Amino acid sequence: MLFLYSCLATANTLEFRLEAQACIIADYFWLITFGRSNFEAVANFEGLIGPDLLAKYEWIMRGFLSDPSAKRNLS
Repeated sequence: MLFLYSCLATANTLEFRLEAQACIIADYFWLITFGRSNFEAVANFEGLIGPDLLAKYEWIMRGFLSDPSAKRNLS
């Protein structure tokens, strides 16, 4: 099942449901591993995909990226 999400200007991952958080992390992994190649086909993101896409992901995931093991960074 897909959990679509948008609005990457959101403050952090906690503003998304748990399922969407998992999709955000998976899509971020795709971006840092494969770049934007085929991103639209595999991502659950809905919205404009601009040149700052990776920076948007890093912004909303900043807490998680700084300490992935901290439970406070995910719902």
